[in-house]
Amino acid sequence: MSNSDSKQIQTLAALGVTSADQVNSLFGELRAQFDAQAATAGDENLWKALRDRWLGRKSGVLTLVTDNWLKPSSPELKRAVGASLNELRTHVDAQIEARREAI
Repeated sequence: MSNSDSKQIQTLAALGVTSADQVNSLFGELRAQFDAQAATAGDENLWKALRDRWLGRKSGVLTLVTDNWLKPSSPELKRAVGASLNELRTHVDAQIEARREAI
């Protein structure tokens, strides 16, 4: 499990995140991680693995972020986390669909 993977299973409080800027930084890291993985999904099997890793209902990255960052976040951070999560989800959905079409 990489360092970024371990962040997704911790709460923001456990990560020491107390500001919207820190939230934005975390989501920036996740987006960069996704973009790097999406760039390597060149066939159907790799695409499916990417889709499942990020969009899986039980242990997908976005599900973990929702469960561990959004739900338990403080009222002060909930808006920033929700907005960043929605933006990341839109990006991931669009890129996964674009990769599917390319394959």
